[in-house]
Amino acid sequence: MSVAVKYELGPVMVQAMTDPAAAIESLHNLALKLQSEVAAIDAANVTTGDKVNALEERYGKDEAGKAAAEAFLRQDGGVFELITDYIGEDAGRTFHVKNAVQDLLGKYLSNECSFFVNAITPKTAKVSRKGEFKADFNELRDLLVHVVGMARAAGFDPASSEFLTTTDDGKTYRSILPGYRGTKSSDDGTVTGRYAKVYNLAWNIDGETLEPGWSIPEIVRLLWTGADRIGKNAKSLTDVLDSETGWDKTDWTASDFEVNGHTVKVSRTTDED
Repeated sequence: MSVAVKYELGPVMVQAMTDPAAAIESLHNLALKLQSEVAAIDAANVTTGDKVNALEERYGKDEAGKAAAEAFLRQDGGVFELITDYIGEDAGRTFHVKNAVQDLLGKYLSNECSFFVNAITPKTAKVSRKGEFKADFNELRDLLVHVVGMARAAGFDPASSEFLTTTDDGKTYRSILPGYRGTKSSDDGTVTGRYAKVYNLAWNIDGETLEPGWSIPEIVRLLWTGADRIGKNAKSLTDVLDSETGWDKTDWTASDFEVNGHTVKVSRTTDED
C-alpha cells in the first residue's frame, strides 16, 4: 500500500513477526499523529464571522459595481435583450428559460461565489492537506488489519492488545480508532471511496505546476470553463484519472494525458511536508 512506502513502515512489517505488540503500538502511534494533523488543520481553519456573507461584507455596499452589473445585463444586444428576444410572447419558452437560468446560470454563479468566498476567507492551513491525512489514516487502518493477520499467524493473540478491537463476529481485529468517513463508507467508518486520494497527487496543467496545498476547485477551474464547470468536483477528477491513468495501482508513479484541450501531468507525492 502507498502509505507503507510513504511512512517507511517496512521495519514495522518485519517487527510484526518478532514483536507484534510493539509493531501494533507503533502503527497506533502513527495513526494518532495523523489524527492530530487533521485536528490541527480543523483548528487553524476556524474563521470568525459567517463565511456565506464574506462577499456580501466585501461588495454589498459597492453601489457602482451593482450599477455596472445591471447596465451590463441591460445593454443593447446584451444578455437581457437576447433572452427577451428569444422568449417573445411564447409561454413555453418563457417557462423553460426561467428554469434554465435558475438551474444553469444560477448554479454556475453560486459555484463561482463559493470559490471566491473560500479564496478570501483567511486560513492558516490548507484544507487539501486534511484530505491527504485522512486518506493516509484510513490506509493505515487497513494496513493494521494485515499486520494483525501476520501476527496471529505467528501465535500472537490480538485480544491482548489495548490498541485493537474486534468486529461483531470476532473474526477481524482492527484499530480502536474509527476511520474517517468518505462519500462511501461502511458502518464502522472505513472509507471505500477514493476521492481523498486525489490529494496524494502532484498536478502540472499546461506546463504550470500547481503549488503544494492546491484545492480541487482550483483544478476544476483550470480544466473546465463556463457551463462545463457546473457540478465538477473530486469525482470528476477521479473519473478522468480512472480513464487516463493507473493512479490507483500500487506501482504507478506518473502519467501524461490530454483532457478538455489541456495537457495534464500527474504524479504520486511521497513527501510528508
